[in-house]
Amino acid sequence: MTSTHPPTVGFIGAGKAGTALGRYFAACGLPLGGYASRTFDHALDAAAATNSTAHAAIEDVLAACDIVAITVDDASIPAVWDATVRSGRARTRIVCHCSGALPSSILAGAHEQGLHVCSCHPLCAMPHGVSLETMREAVFALEGDDEAVGALESLIARCGNRTARIDSSRKSAYHAAAACASNLVVALAATAEGIMRDCGFGEEAAHDAVASLVLGAARGIAEHGCADALTGPLERNDLRTVAGHLDALEGNARAAYAALSNTLLPLAARKHPARDWEPMRALLAHPDRALAPKEGTIMKQTAVTFKNAKEEGRKLSMLTAYDYSTAKLVDEAGIDGILVGDSLGNVVLGYEDTVSVTMEDMIHHGAAVARGARNALVVIDMPFMSYQTSVYDAVVNAGRLMKEGRGDCVKLEGGVAMADRIQAIVAAGIPVMAHIGLTPQSINAFGGFKVQGKTEQAARRILEDAKAVEEAGAFAVVLEAVPAPLAALVTEQLSIPTIGIGAGADCDGQILVYQDLVGMFSDFTPKFVKRYASVGETMKEAFARYADEVRTGAFPDEKHAYGIKEEVIEKLY
Repeated sequence: MTSTHPPTVGFIGAGKAGTALGRYFAACGLPLGGYASRTFDHALDAAAATNSTAHAAIEDVLAACDIVAITVDDASIPAVWDATVRSGRARTRIVCHCSGALPSSILAGAHEQGLHVCSCHPLCAMPHGVSLETMREAVFALEGDDEAVGALESLIARCGNRTARIDSSRKSAYHAAAACASNLVVALAATAEGIMRDCGFGEEAAHDAVASLVLGAARGIAEHGCADALTGPLERNDLRTVAGHLDALEGNARAAYAALSNTLLPLAARKHPARDWEPMRALLAHPDRALAPKEGTIMKQTAVTFKNAKEEGRKLSMLTAYDYSTAKLVDEAGIDGILVGDSLGNVVLGYEDTVSVTMEDMIHHGAAVARGARNALVVIDMPFMSYQTSVYDAVVNAGRLMKEGRGDCVKLEGGVAMADRIQAIVAAGIPVMAHIGLTPQSINAFGGFKVQGKTEQAARRILEDAKAVEEAGAFAVVLEAVPAPLAALVTEQLSIPTIGIGAGADCDGQILVYQDLVGMFSDFTPKFVKRYASVGETMKEAFARYADEVRTGAFPDEKHAYGIKEEVIEKLY
């Protein structure tokens, strides 16, 4: 056999696999020596489909061909091989079988007969035959002795297909991989169709929907590889959604979902190495315990989930709170983050500004909020002069807010000038939310509550501050009183989320002082505040009615008082 004259190929077995291979080799210009089969009629059909010859006996194929492929079912290969070995008229020196599961070693005694053997398995599913287009994309897996494998590699190279040599001892594992990529995909599609039907889809609609998803995934894998094709809640590290999926599934469907999702975790981690994957890994390790959150609640938010939200395109909501009861209401409303702001100086303690707020104030109110917030991220402001004095003071005081105030993270004001503080606090294991633009602790330097970044120089300074806090390790940054187009530019250029307050709609999240939102603080209302309720007026009206009823004796009435037996009272006189 030379590269100039391709070898003649023959087949023992005229079924679906043998006929498909013959048609493909003929289309690639390879000479075919024909078919032998258990019944001559089958050999005639395959020969007609490939414009080749039908042979009445195995010996005739062996005598007519340079390479012979055994394309019968796995159980029949030993009998066909025995007949091959007994033949005394073999022209061929190369014999292969086309089983995906069996190694070439089942063709025992080949060398004693002067034969070289291998297995040759085209990786393509053939539920209803296979088209030439599908066969052109197939990879051929080869294993066996070097001369046989080399001959098949040369043969298949003429067709333009890729080949892969595999270890004979790993043949079953290889075939299992092929089953995963074909048969088990069918199982997943059938499972998905069943769930779709349970959800109200008609049979045809369920089939079309699942087929579209499978084809889209297959295209993504073919064009970009498995890791880049991965999408969805697991890739986003969306614990809430994955927990909901597990809670909605039962039996084999839940077990398969958990097992395959666990298999996908390394791919997801490769795409997003900075994310914390341990909570997801723990969730998937015990799928039967994975109950979805109660309606109206969210999974516990962390600095990591805040960072992930930007990549997921999920907007973040934040409000202030300064006590247990308010924090509980804010948390139950599904707000992502609660800021225990030093704004408590204005709205709770009655100071004219925030500079009078102390560490003890922040610890006291922070701990109260932490006791009320089960799901929301609790951010505690570092008060004036708790971090500006030195890096050491910054780390120590941030530690107190975490340890005594029970916060999830801290927030501090300042950009480039405070980058070393942020870096040191983060290095100590404490997440930091930064705050730039209008920073209330510096209000005396600004000359009042004024919009920041309106000139080119000021705008560049805000961009520099934003990049500095990100580089220092902040997981998010508050932009206060910044023109909306500038805030949009900052948001676009940062990989960490921006939380706006008076900074327009293009930020990754928003924060407001809750007293402003519900109309409880009337000393000053910034332009950027939207009032969602007039709780202050309602409270004043209630207070006034109470005072009036007390004065007139209408309250408390009999319904609001405790009774006692008359005889008990009589004995007291």
